[in-house]
Amino acid sequence: SSGINAEYGADDEDRKPKGPAIIVRPVHRAAQNESYEFKFAIAGMEELDESEVSLWKVVKGEEGPELAETDFDVELKTLTEDEITQMIEEKKEKLKEILERLEEKREEIKEWLKEKKGDIKEWIEEKKEA
Repeated sequence: SSGINAEYGADDEDRKPKGPAIIVRPVHRAAQNESYEFKFAIAGMEELDESEVSLWKVVKGEEGPELAETDFDVELKTLTEDEITQMIEEKKEKLKEILERLEEKREEIKEWLKEKKGDIKEWIEEKKEA
């Protein structure tokens, strides 16, 4: 549908993504004059023209954040379908392990709270009286 969108004030067509999706951690903190390496992915249906890839950094400007050119060396690797599938499976497994550890910690905290319930109530009463 191509009507005016009240929230954005633009036609739906104007909001469609232009180009491939970029997958990257939203914030990277790097020290000045230090080497820094990070990974990102470009997901698209067409073959990527590496000469069209450029990275910009956000810097403090006089009136707020501004984009500035960088001197990063960009190395790109095209993954096969099998490599992508393997990477996704590895990420799923890692996430599953993290969730299991979180659940273990949650149970430990619940047990600790049960043990300390009386002490916590006593501490709250002391604070109320103070």
